[in-house]
Amino acid sequence: MLYIVTTKILRSQIPEDQAAELIQKEMAHARQFIEQKKILAAYRRLGGGGSFFIVDADSNEEVHQIFSGLPLARYLEFEVTPVLLHPLFGGPA
Repeated sequence: MLYIVTTKILRSQIPEDQAAELIQKEMAHARQFIEQKKILAAYRRLGGGGSFFIVDADSNEEVHQIFSGLPLARYLEFEVTPVLLHPLFGGPA
């Protein structure tokens, strides 16, 4: 099943002395799921402040597991939306 996961960064809550290290760990963690083809695409919000991810997961629980394990998870707000391909692009009618 496909999901759109929207994240919003709570920048003011990230300790300045830990930010660079957390971001490096975040990228490494995300790459693992990109290699496993769980995260199919990622987009940044124009103007900053968050991202959108296209995720292929077997369940809501798997999506939760992927994103709750991110090093920055406690500094992010998440919105998860299950989606189906639109009929204009070959999805179910």
